[in-house]
Amino acid sequence: MAPAVSASQGVIMRSLTSKLDSLLLQPPEPPPPAQPSSLRKGERKKILLLRGDLRHLLDDYYLLVEPPSDTAPPPDSTVACWAKEVRELSYDVDDFLDELTTQLLHHRGGGDGSSTAGAKKMISSMIARLRGELNRRRWIADEVTLFRARVKEAIRRHESYDLGRRTSSSRPREEDDDDDREDSAGNERRRFLSLTFGMDDAAVHGQLVGRDISMQKLVRWLADGEPKLKVASVVGSGGVGKTTLATEFYRLHGRRLDAPFDCRAFVRTPRKPDMTKILTDMLSQLRPQHQHQSSDVWEVDRLLETIRTHLQDKKYFIIIEDLWASSMWDIVSRGLPDNNSCSRILITTEIEPVALACCGYNSEHIIKIDPLGDDVSSQLFFSGVVGQGNEFPGYLTEVSHDIIKKCGGLPLAITITARHFKSQLLDGMQQWNHIQKSLTTSNLKKNPTLQGMRQVLNLIYNNLPHCLKACLLYLSIYKEDYIIRKANLVRQWMAEGFINSIENKVMEEVAGNYFDELVGRGLVQPVDVNCKNEVLSCVVHHMVLNFIMCKSIEENFSITLDHSQTTVRHADKVRRLSLHFSNAHDTTPLAGLRLSQVRSMAFFGQVKYIFNSIPKWTGKLNNLRILNIAVMQISQDDLDTLKGLGSLTALSLLVRTAPAQRIVAANEGFGSLKYFMFVCTAPCMTFVEGAMPSVQRLNLRFNANEFKQYDSKETGFEHLVALAEISARIGGTDDDESNKTEVESALRTAIRKHPTPSTLMVDIQWVDWIFGAEGRDLDEDLAQQDDNGFCMLPESSSRLQSRDISIEEDMPTGAEGTVIVPHTMEQFALHMSQAKQSHKLVVIQFTTSRCPASRYIAPAFTEYAKEFAGAVFIKVNVDSDELESVTDWYDIEGIVPTFFFVKDGEKIDKIPGANKELLRAKIQRHTASPYFLR
Repeated sequence: MAPAVSASQGVIMRSLTSKLDSLLLQPPEPPPPAQPSSLRKGERKKILLLRGDLRHLLDDYYLLVEPPSDTAPPPDSTVACWAKEVRELSYDVDDFLDELTTQLLHHRGGGDGSSTAGAKKMISSMIARLRGELNRRRWIADEVTLFRARVKEAIRRHESYDLGRRTSSSRPREEDDDDDREDSAGNERRRFLSLTFGMDDAAVHGQLVGRDISMQKLVRWLADGEPKLKVASVVGSGGVGKTTLATEFYRLHGRRLDAPFDCRAFVRTPRKPDMTKILTDMLSQLRPQHQHQSSDVWEVDRLLETIRTHLQDKKYFIIIEDLWASSMWDIVSRGLPDNNSCSRILITTEIEPVALACCGYNSEHIIKIDPLGDDVSSQLFFSGVVGQGNEFPGYLTEVSHDIIKKCGGLPLAITITARHFKSQLLDGMQQWNHIQKSLTTSNLKKNPTLQGMRQVLNLIYNNLPHCLKACLLYLSIYKEDYIIRKANLVRQWMAEGFINSIENKVMEEVAGNYFDELVGRGLVQPVDVNCKNEVLSCVVHHMVLNFIMCKSIEENFSITLDHSQTTVRHADKVRRLSLHFSNAHDTTPLAGLRLSQVRSMAFFGQVKYIFNSIPKWTGKLNNLRILNIAVMQISQDDLDTLKGLGSLTALSLLVRTAPAQRIVAANEGFGSLKYFMFVCTAPCMTFVEGAMPSVQRLNLRFNANEFKQYDSKETGFEHLVALAEISARIGGTDDDESNKTEVESALRTAIRKHPTPSTLMVDIQWVDWIFGAEGRDLDEDLAQQDDNGFCMLPESSSRLQSRDISIEEDMPTGAEGTVIVPHTMEQFALHMSQAKQSHKLVVIQFTTSRCPASRYIAPAFTEYAKEFAGAVFIKVNVDSDELESVTDWYDIEGIVPTFFFVKDGEKIDKIPGANKELLRAKIQRHTASPYFLR
């Protein structure tokens, strides 16, 4: 069995020497007054000695955890004990270096330079600086002495346990081992990135092998034409492929062209279901224009009634994924009417009695999914390793068949194992034989339990590159079935220090490659995919999530808690904490947890179960890098509590009730903060000169009806000197266009005050819900939604760039259906004139030939043109010089696709971005209005 080593250990320990080198590379002499302070000569000498000791420990560490493939590993219990000691030591040293760096950044040399300062004030200031300098020197000396002692003790234990005997014979230590080790680490990351999986269809959509009969049954069930509501269940063990089957069925057949559904939804249900959350998710898909009213609490009964009323006269298709109890179906089914409209509901579950209950105990409507046979398992494995249609290496066939058998026919196990070997093809037989021998005879086919799956996952995990282990374990902070957005996740990885630049790749690109690698290895499942087959969001299978949560606790990497887990044994030091609020009791202080070492803290749950204000103990978390928190209200004292967190890099703050007075971000603190999301019913934050000097991304979310509560001229965006991107989501209804125009205009005016408006990326969107409503989840309001599929540029830019979104079909060419594609100004004017004479609604799509979002929405645009005979549909390509004056007149502002609605020559509405459901709702509303029926 592979040695028990920590995921974060490799990441943290590799970063220690680079941090030490960075400190030691600073000049020993005092810097100019405007620059950060440097280490003194005595301090440098102490740090230099600590670095030498750590490198000795690193030699032992890497020889142990990365032994030659033919070397027998030491006993697990011994290695685990020593690894835990080194892990905690590496974390503590890393925290010390971060705190020291923060102190140096805030320590300035020289006096205050004021000619008017009195002699007493100057002397007092000098004495205070000298005392601070003396205290810092003592602190550094004490900490370094303590750490050197702990490092030497770890080396002594390594020798006394005789751990080095396992590797000494095969790889003697040389004087250039430091360079070899660093080269090895860099080569591992570079080789890993060179093998990064392409997002082919198998990785993105799942590879459906051996399920043709099941798919055919579902297709016949869907299209049998019988009017009454029908419910079918797909039942099978965990990892057997139910999700892949249901997802592919939904993707391929859920939007039928011969008999289309009026609405549809794909709903995931965790083992600890929150009915309000599940029903809200269902309603938002069935009726995209659904919005929460801030004064209402959306309880289960009201949600059920709303869903039932909406579906009463509609043909609908719903998939409910992973149902765990028939009692939950009893609740959900109350909102799903049998309206004789050929509606269909598909359930997936691991529990056969649940499947029977959902189908009214009619076994004819149950599709049982069994583990794959040997031949199909081999087909899935071989295609996962070398790709479909490629020849599998003959010398690996024999060992592969043994590995396949031990996967027990479970597609999840086969896929993860195969995609692991895809990255090992260059390693020859040794790695394959190691995996084959490590997998004990498995009963997964007869008894596909979590324990058997855990053995497969543990083996794959132990053989992951160190740079991936920490990224994978970080996913344990999320709730089951939580949709994780790539853009948000990679920023959190960077804030945690998991990512290092490689050659010409920037950190964000490297982090994105890590995310793609997890998808390619089958360790996470894609949700949203763009036209380039790039995955924008994912979920973690519950069996994988269970494994990484256990592994995270075992390695003290992170701890996830809700009220039901307060009796779980916790580590002495908590490094990452995720709190899942399911009721008001969960927000009570967690006794017995030592939080001073916490690096990241996140909160999930409903808005009504949150802190009243920022807890005072939050200000003592000096090692905190990432904070995701929600409060009922905020005061200036709350912001002052957070500003002292010198290591804080990413802050997401939700405030449910806006304060009476603006909250001022002063010119103190938040020195390391790079990303700030602020969600509040009103934009109550103002930034003064010198505030948040490192913030690069600012994300605001507020409600339009409370925008005027504060003067928009006092936002202070111009004082955020490092700002590169600013985005806003404005919540509210779409019935008051004048108010929307006024709010957006005022916000853009405030943004234009920034000293570099021409390079500032600006993204403003309207959303059809209310931020901070009681029925919403914290994760809904705090979720990253940067990849919404519209094209955006700085406002002054003359060119257009595109952002990608999910795509299912290619853009139709020419003027299909009743969509008019003018190529000259004269053609456009002619069609507009004809539409004006007929008093028809004109729907104009402005796009570019390079915009993937337009290709995504084009099929819907054509479909709506056929559906709404009372409207004229025109698609204008803004790349055409002939039509440039048209785009100027409609003021496109660099966002495509953009849709304009015109009646009798007047612009009456507008939609920026590619939202098919919103577009349809707008067309339907405008064509149904009495104004358009004359």
